[in-house]
Amino acid sequence: MRIWHLTPETPRTPPHLSAGEQATLRIATYPIEAGQTVWVEVQVFSATGKERHERVEAHWQRNEESNSYWEAVIGPFADADRVLYSVHGRTQTEDASAPPVEFVVGPKIHLALLWHMHQPLYRDLSRPDPQGVYPVPWVRLHALRDYYSMAALVKEFPDVHLTINLVPALLWQIEDYTERGATDTTLELTRKPAETLSTDEQETLLSTFFAADWHHQIYPHPRYHALFEQRARGDAFSVQDLRDLQMWFNLAWFGLEFRAGEVLVPDGSTASVKRFVDKGEGFTETDIAAMVAEQYKILRNTLPLYRQLQESGQVEVSTTPFYHPILPLICDTNLATLDKKGRRYPSGLPGLRMPKHRFDVRLIITPSILDSLPKACGQRRVQSGKPWFRCLPVTASSGSPATKACWPVPAAGAIKPRIPMSSVKRTAPKTKQAMRRLVSFSAPPTLRMRSAFSMRVTPMSKWRRRSSFPESRPVSPRRCMTRPTA
Repeated sequence: MRIWHLTPETPRTPPHLSAGEQATLRIATYPIEAGQTVWVEVQVFSATGKERHERVEAHWQRNEESNSYWEAVIGPFADADRVLYSVHGRTQTEDASAPPVEFVVGPKIHLALLWHMHQPLYRDLSRPDPQGVYPVPWVRLHALRDYYSMAALVKEFPDVHLTINLVPALLWQIEDYTERGATDTTLELTRKPAETLSTDEQETLLSTFFAADWHHQIYPHPRYHALFEQRARGDAFSVQDLRDLQMWFNLAWFGLEFRAGEVLVPDGSTASVKRFVDKGEGFTETDIAAMVAEQYKILRNTLPLYRQLQESGQVEVSTTPFYHPILPLICDTNLATLDKKGRRYPSGLPGLRMPKHRFDVRLIITPSILDSLPKACGQRRVQSGKPWFRCLPVTASSGSPATKACWPVPAAGAIKPRIPMSSVKRTAPKTKQAMRRLVSFSAPPTLRMRSAFSMRVTPMSKWRRRSSFPESRPVSPRRCMTRPTA
């Protein structure tokens, strides 16, 4: 006789017991034989040190193929009880038993999944020209691999529900690429014909186009791996090598689904770079242009994908105030940590505005967040006399009263900077440059929010970036370069 329990066909339901609940045990025996009996021996050890023993008879349910299936109900139990049980069977000629099982009775865990999608504002605010206005490509590249792919992964599992926090600075920058013609310096280097790259541009290309995870983005692709080793050895790069590097740095940042096949995106088109991955090397300028077009196709469909998930009820989209991370400095730059005694910071108040987006979002801000702000921030008033913060009573979906939510009030028109440039002259050079960028920035329009809920958001993860090469580089980038030939 064989007897078993806690397999996919013989589970314990529920698997975790709270106080007052009973558990249904499903048990199987082999072979089918008349005169079988099955029972469960139960030992309960309470938190007070008391111990009790029980024997629970199992009831036959059905025969299927060569097995018999039985069912027994144990419990209820008290909170913190430690339960040890074992199942036993007997025929007319032999006995059998399964290994003992132990569990502790306690409250169930209610798990809420929150994904925090965040990128700081990378735009160089001193540059009016949108071409190359972003010094780093992280918004664009993470949209290709993470922001789209993670949402697509959720869509594959309709029974999974979670909250996704979309930071306004991230949304605004994605739309900056797709609607306002913004690009980053890396994208400009990608688009530039390899034979026209200057010596400095070649150096930048060789220094930055390996900024990817070695084991997951470089080594799996033979051509990219070969270029990586070529760079490490200090060998010269031909024009074709540079062009292949332009392509592979970008290909490695696409999500796996785009590299492996065609993906149907929300606007009804398909996006894929599989043909370039299969080609491997010898890319042309036409190939690079087509690859960049696939990037923009994904960028344009990233936010619509989140909107689809929200409208279907599978995810809830939340947001945080656009300027909250630097709100104390916007309020009063003198609140910055002074690294030298006697250093003076400019005084004044730059404007506050928020980005607009087409999501029905919930503002995430609680007293604990407000308490982290200096009291002076809540007391400041703009020159027009309007308060900085508008506090409204927040009501949860159940109708129960909650806390107050506060956010900066945007002005009716464009808000002029209130930092006199004369005060910038008294600061260090880097500070002056930063302040000039700050006061010249024309902030995006107002973020419209329909409702607010009391919920604290903590970033769930930090993007881990690593340098392109080890600290002990075998050769400088300039030694790897070759002058492009006509």
